[in-house]
This record gives sequence, structure tokens and C-alpha cells, in this order.
Amino acid sequence: VKEKEKELALREKELEVQARLKELELKGKLTADQLLAMGAAESEAAAQALAEKYKSEAQKNEEALRKMAEMMEGQMGTVQKMALQYGSQMADVAKAAATGGRASSAPEKVCAKCGGRMEAHWKVCPHCAG
Repeated sequence: VKEKEKELALREKELEVQARLKELELKGKLTADQLLAMGAAESEAAAQALAEKYKSEAQKNEEALRKMAEMMEGQMGTVQKMALQYGSQMADVAKAAATGGRASSAPEKVCAKCGGRMEAHWKVCPHCAG
């Protein structure tokens, strides 16, 4: 009878070890977040750690979105300035064409890139965009 009890206890221990090994094997296939979530069910500290992790990630995402919005606003301002400058240059070109190729007494300069003539206040050459 003692021998049967020992054998039964040994078999029970063996089954416990196998079950624990299977549990560890399954946990090895889980992501860190899944393991944290499992721990959160058993531990308040683990639950707080998980909450802090996601709170931190949310703050990082908000900051990235804010920076992206600022960058886009800056780019829109630059495009707007370029459009206004281009419109002004086109008006100057139209005036020059209407007065026989010369702007009305506006000082001129020569483009260093293509040698074309343009008004001194122009920042971009209308001939080569240089």
C-alpha cells in the first residue's frame, strides 16, 4: 500500500511538472504585452505598470501628432509665400511685356545662372528659376 501511495504521489508530481512546463511553453509564445496583461489579472502592481506603459505610449503619440501638425503648418506658410511671390513676379513680367520688354524704370540685375535680365527685387529668375 505504501508503495502504491509513493507511486501515486510520484505520478502526481510528474503531472504537475508537465503541466508547469506546458504553461511555460505557452507563455514563451506570448508577447510582452500579453504576459503583462496576464500578470495584471493577478497583481495590482502589474496592472499599474501596464496602465503606465500605455499612458506613456499615448503621450508619445500625441506629441508626434502635434509636431507633425506644426510641420505641416510651416510648410503651408512656405507654399503660400512662394505663390504670392510667383504672382508678383508674373505681374512684373506682364508689365515688362506691355512696355516693350522693359519694366517701367525698375532697377535690373542679371541672373548669375543663366545671364537673363530681371528686376532687382526678384528673388527667383523667371528664365531659369535659379
